[in-house]
Amino acid sequence: MSLIVFEGLDCVGKTSVARELEEMLKRQGSDVMYNKTKQRVSRVFPITLGYLADELINEYSVIRQNVEDKLILQDRNVMSAIAYSKALESRLDLSRMIGLFRTPDLVVYLHADDSIRQARAEERGRKGFVRLFDDLELAHRVEKNYLESISHYNNIVIDTSRSTVRETTTTILDEMRKAYISNL
Repeated sequence: MSLIVFEGLDCVGKTSVARELEEMLKRQGSDVMYNKTKQRVSRVFPITLGYLADELINEYSVIRQNVEDKLILQDRNVMSAIAYSKALESRLDLSRMIGLFRTPDLVVYLHADDSIRQARAEERGRKGFVRLFDDLELAHRVEKNYLESISHYNNIVIDTSRSTVRETTTTILDEMRKAYISNL
């Protein structure tokens, strides 16, 4: 089957779009599974090491156990830890760890304008995301790192600033079909 990874900065619509896509595909009879890495270790260790550990746990306890049977819609993966660690100028080069993870069949990168992301965060009452909204230079470095990272994979980049979740999901589904993703 296939692994589709959704990446992007906070409040671009990754979870909403992946969940909507899961529902659409289930209605069409696809054996699909939404997965979001649980934050276990990252609450204790420094952010980049913690996220890497969480992603490794997810990789071996969820992804590898299900990817042969299901289409997995993964809400973020190790690319997040790499993008953020580079932007935070971490001395730890997490990009060397990429070989520990299954290569995604498709990476869907969602982008939204800074003002849109800020408004979405405020709508949801998310005060924890303030750093990327207060430090737009950091957000732009993270996004640059994401785009660099996904360039090595089959990917699509979609701007969610002015589209609904349904419109974005339909666009992604069309692109997935063009890419001949199995299980559609």
